Amino acid sequence: MSRLMTFVLAFSVVLGLGWQAFAADACPADGKPALSEAQIRAFLTDAGYTDIRSLGTEDGCVEAKGLDAKGERFEVYLKPATGEFVTLH
Repeated sequence: MSRLMTFVLAFSVVLGLGWQAFAADACPADGKPALSEAQIRAFLTDAGYTDIRSLGTEDGCVEAKGLDAKGERFEVYLKPATGEFVTLH
């Protein structure tokens, strides 16, 4: 196997493992009770996300999708116990 192929393979493995570590740490279970759906919706509405179309969980985070006040689509991830934003899309 050439050096380039070895490097590409090693880099791909490291990159893949690094992403998994980030996803696992994004919303760690800290023992605190999760906010209710109503609390999450109120938090998002106060932050300007007016049309919340779906709430779910992904990688331990609360995933919310919908339309913001400008009518643009949003996808956000929040920590379930605090409502703190993890990522915005």
